[in-house]
Amino acid sequence: MLGRIIEVVTAKVWDEALKGLLLTPLGLTQTMTLPEEALRFRAAMGHLGEPGQDPDPAPSWDLMPRSAGPYGRVIATAGDLARLARLHLTGGVAQDGTGVLSEETVALMQRQVADCPDKWTVSSDGWGLGWTLYDWNGVRGYGHDGASIGQYGYLRRSARTTRPSSSPPCGTARRASTSACAAGPRRRDRLRHAASGAAFRAP
Repeated sequence: MLGRIIEVVTAKVWDEALKGLLLTPLGLTQTMTLPEEALRFRAAMGHLGEPGQDPDPAPSWDLMPRSAGPYGRVIATAGDLARLARLHLTGGVAQDGTGVLSEETVALMQRQVADCPDKWTVSSDGWGLGWTLYDWNGVRGYGHDGASIGQYGYLRRSARTTRPSSSPPCGTARRASTSACAAGPRRRDRLRHAASGAAFRAP
């Protein structure tokens, strides 16, 4: 529904609106919305298998319908994902100084607007306008997950503005990706423990 609203307001198909409003201003040259666009880059293949056995390549790469674009059909490299995270670390300002989002919009995206009815399955405490929100032993955080057949991707960022002297610097984010189904949940758990003191910086 939100994707269609964007198309009506901008008079563009969703893919072009996303590129014009976000991807191009941020310099995200390796983020795409169509699987055929991935042919221009190296793309990871998902793997499936039982625990304790060598996984096999997944039989399919993308089964999502075209209409899934606005809610879950975006392909991005680790570098582009880091640049997106940086946008929310700097109050909506791109690396070259371009204002892409207002500070008010950035704050709204990190403000809880809905509780998570199943905190154990989704592993979150609620949702903002776009971000999944977390509470790590009193440290607020936000992030976003993505998955396809045999692949998982995670982004986590702590919302703390001060830090103990033993913690890594604030204004950092951590991301991880896996291409094996069994590795995904373990990676997510590690990110949950590490995100409040993350040390992954945008280039």
